Amino acid sequence: MPDMKLHQAIEATGHKELGKKQKSANAASNTNAVSDYDLNVSKQRVYNVLKAAVENNELVACLPLLIKKNGKVLEVLSVEKKEHVDFIKDVCLKFYENRRARSIGDKSEVPKRKSGKKDTKNEAIHEKDVTVLLSNKKTQRYTKVKPLLSHAISLFLKLRCVNLKRRDIIDKYGLHANATKFINCLEILADIAAELLFQSDKEIAEKGEELMKAARNSKMLQGLINELLVKVDNLRKQSSKQLAEKEVVLDQLQNKKDLVVFDYRNRLKDVCISSTFNMAEANVESAERSEELKKQVKEMTETYATLCNNNLSTEKKLKNKCGKVESQLASWLAKYDSDVGDKRMEYERLRDDLDDLDSAIDDLEDMIADLDPQYLLFKEEEEEELQEKFNEMAYKFLLNRSAMTIQRYWRAYRLEKKTKKKGKGGKKGKGKDK
Repeated sequence: MPDMKLHQAIEATGHKELGKKQKSANAASNTNAVSDYDLNVSKQRVYNVLKAAVENNELVACLPLLIKKNGKVLEVLSVEKKEHVDFIKDVCLKFYENRRARSIGDKSEVPKRKSGKKDTKNEAIHEKDVTVLLSNKKTQRYTKVKPLLSHAISLFLKLRCVNLKRRDIIDKYGLHANATKFINCLEILADIAAELLFQSDKEIAEKGEELMKAARNSKMLQGLINELLVKVDNLRKQSSKQLAEKEVVLDQLQNKKDLVVFDYRNRLKDVCISSTFNMAEANVESAERSEELKKQVKEMTETYATLCNNNLSTEKKLKNKCGKVESQLASWLAKYDSDVGDKRMEYERLRDDLDDLDSAIDDLEDMIADLDPQYLLFKEEEEEELQEKFNEMAYKFLLNRSAMTIQRYWRAYRLEKKTKKKGKGGKKGKGKDK
């Protein structure tokens, strides 16, 4: 009977422990679900904050454009509480006037304070700056905040009509270049946050692997680029050396040219002087020669007249011979024409053969041009196969190396565990002896 009660008590305690374990498991799953939900909510909150920062900065960048001409543009756009619009306009205009006065350095426009007297309470509040401590782990810096200006900007951001017409205002009036650059940076930051916050661990790991592959490829390409740069530097040095040598040779040739031109001019002067003397002598000789020739012409005319009278019979004979020669020449010309016709036909036949050969050569060139893309495609496939083989070899090498490292650390861990067990056993034996 007591044994039965003891058995029942043990079973009851076992059931209680199982119930506690189930409750703890359910609570852990609920806490994990709640933590995931909180994490997603926090991510969405961060993204919403960045998007709101982009919109608020766009509105603040539009504020200087809206308060121009005493804030008439802001008054036309806003149909809400007039006192808020007047407050924003007055505070911003006063702030810009004070900044302009400080930048120009015109002290005559700023009233001087009397010694020994303080400003009124409203002026003190309006002009007083609040110092805020911005603490950091490494440095501490102070910045000044104008409470009225910050309050005016917060009211401006709450104007519903301005928020609705924000994009129209930006398109109409435009923004400053620095403001546009800053807003673009914020938009890029929001896009990066949206991309990174809602990514899973698997996607991040895949992108990391892609970046590692890209880094390895960039290292290989950087090595090739460095080699090419070294080659380019060597070629530049060689070309500069050759250019210097060519310039030296060019200078030498220019000097030789100058010497040759100088020598040629001197020789030309000597030739001109000698030629003038020779021409004078030649003129005298030609005058004497012309007299002699006149005498010879007179004698020749007399002999010609006698020859004409004496050689009429000879002329008739020569005319007969000339007729025979002309007839023979005509026969030769006819024969030449027939031979030229045959040669012309042979030339046309050879020209046709040449055209056929040219067309055959063009066909062969077209066939070669058609085969070029197939050759390039084959080379690209061969390079891709080589790259895949190289990647497989690298992956196997890394896998073997990591396995060896794991085995080495596992052996060291087992050896350390054995030594600890042996040390504990030795200590227990010593305690029993005592």
